Amino acid sequence: MASRGKSRNVGWSTATEDLLSYYRAYGTRDPQEASSRVRQLRVYFKGWRLADIDASAVLGYVNYRKGQGRANVTVNADLAVLRKTQRVAQELGKLDVVPRIRMSRPASPRAGFFEADSFELVADALPPDLALVARVGYVLGWRLSSEVLTLTRRQVDPAEGTLRLEPGMSKNREARVAYLTPELKAGIAEQLTRVKDLERRTGAIMP
Repeated sequence: MASRGKSRNVGWSTATEDLLSYYRAYGTRDPQEASSRVRQLRVYFKGWRLADIDASAVLGYVNYRKGQGRANVTVNADLAVLRKTQRVAQELGKLDVVPRIRMSRPASPRAGFFEADSFELVADALPPDLALVARVGYVLGWRLSSEVLTLTRRQVDPAEGTLRLEPGMSKNREARVAYLTPELKAGIAEQLTRVKDLERRTGAIMP
């Protein structure tokens, strides 16, 4: 385990190199996709020591990005990578404490075309897998054909409770991370179970 003094001297650049090495080793995320988010964070945190990126520093970053006109979902995607960088550093013995990172509240579901009560009547009448597709699209405001229906298991992070769109999948071509409601988390867990059962019955791999 690294000493406390050593942990305070680890720089942001070293920590992000460790993060990308971690992704390459364990395959939990595409390193190329993650590196684009790392580059954005580096603009602000270049030259910082990792231990100095505390809750106050994160608040400054959020205000900086919002000052650029970035949406909450984009800022949250940045923060998710920042938090993972800190957790990997802690796992490697290079950071003593991971500060709490508060995510921005996502935009409200799109309104004016389908009231919630009416939507639930329709969703309840659908098969479970199609109801999940409809609910993800409705709650997150994602497009069904190009965003929801193209999701694969590797874009789900059950531990973090997130869904991730890869670069090029969203309208603005940027990666996007959405934090799930408890209902969506439960629905996705059930869908993953259904997919695994179908794989066992058919012998096919279903991403």
